[in-house]
Amino acid sequence: MSNKRVLLSSAVDLALALGIIALAFGVIRFALVPAVIEGLGLAGDSIAAASLRRGGAALGILLAYGAFVRFRERRAATELYPRPRAIVGGIITGALMIAPTMLVLFAIGAYQTTWRGWQAALAGDAVVILVAAMLEEVVFRGVLFRQLERALGTTAAIVCTALVFAAVHLPNLGDGSDMRAFATTFVSVAVIGGFWTVLFARTRNLWFVTLHHAAWNFTIVLSGAPLSGLGEWLAAAPLVTVDRGPIWLTGGAFGPENSVLTILIVAAVVFTLARRKLTGSAVEGRPAAAPDSSRTNPAGVVALRESASRLTERWSPRVVAALDDYYVKVCKVHGTFGWHSHDTDELFVVLEGRLAIAMQDARADLGTGDCFVVPRGVLHNPTADEECLLMLIEHAATLHAGSGHAVAVPTRTIAEQLRPL
Repeated sequence: MSNKRVLLSSAVDLALALGIIALAFGVIRFALVPAVIEGLGLAGDSIAAASLRRGGAALGILLAYGAFVRFRERRAATELYPRPRAIVGGIITGALMIAPTMLVLFAIGAYQTTWRGWQAALAGDAVVILVAAMLEEVVFRGVLFRQLERALGTTAAIVCTALVFAAVHLPNLGDGSDMRAFATTFVSVAVIGGFWTVLFARTRNLWFVTLHHAAWNFTIVLSGAPLSGLGEWLAAAPLVTVDRGPIWLTGGAFGPENSVLTILIVAAVVFTLARRKLTGSAVEGRPAAAPDSSRTNPAGVVALRESASRLTERWSPRVVAALDDYYVKVCKVHGTFGWHSHDTDELFVVLEGRLAIAMQDARADLGTGDCFVVPRGVLHNPTADEECLLMLIEHAATLHAGSGHAVAVPTRTIAEQLRPL
């Protein structure tokens, strides 16, 4: 597909996904949920009615995104699988990321606080924060980033998504803010948005990023400081916090996210993640270089069958070449790999032997010289009754076991696959 067609297709899919999400959110939140509330005879300001409204909003977002991925992209929405480790990890790391800034500001007296006690509205606000984080992550990371990545590559998509995320949050400052406040906010929110985009690019799990985002926001609300320039949460905070420090340190009316401490901490984490290339999934737009074969073969020719035959481990692919955002790999297999799927297409080429690829509704039987593409999101299970040599072409972000459901062999990181033969 040409670059122009890719750009056009990505733009169409971006508009379509956003339209479907907005439509589903509106219909469920403002039509179906009010009808249910009325049918049940609930008071509009009751806790049950509020729970239905918030739950309906979340349901609309998830159903719309899942439907788009299933019917437009024709794959399973693996990024929506609620893995326990992702849930726990997102909550813990989200709170811990913003906590250092808050602790320093309290310790040096830049924030002065008094205990007000737990407020009844706090639980409801926590749900609102979760739904808002879910909406932002689905829109910015699930939709915008993925479509930009498809058109521009991972690095450019991360940068563009961060800039759009920052621009969308500028209105939170209000009309009375000066240019310095706008510039600081743009930089800080771009860095934070870039961090969440990198996090999604590495984990490919929307629950992890959503809960990280929500835990970050909720930690700020608990402190009694403004959240992203919004003061509506302050009444529910258990602490009453007064800003006594310089704006560059405390973040001023926008809150601790505009603090130079937050910017430096998040930027350092982004830098660290960006340097750890491809240990799990791609963060860079181009893959890390394949092992250099020029010492033994100055012409750069790779003997695929010979390379695969030298492997001693089965189901342990090794990278032999890289092109654009893809890796060419060789692998020696025997037995069954296990059921799994990937977020990208995967090309199998049989160099020697026979391979059967079982799918939920089909089966592909390959002999020497045959190739087969497993579409993204399709559950599949490769099996070789006898030893078989393969060449694989996969996106640099593709994990060995993908979204493994019943993988029967040890999985390999990208770093392990990049080891010289």
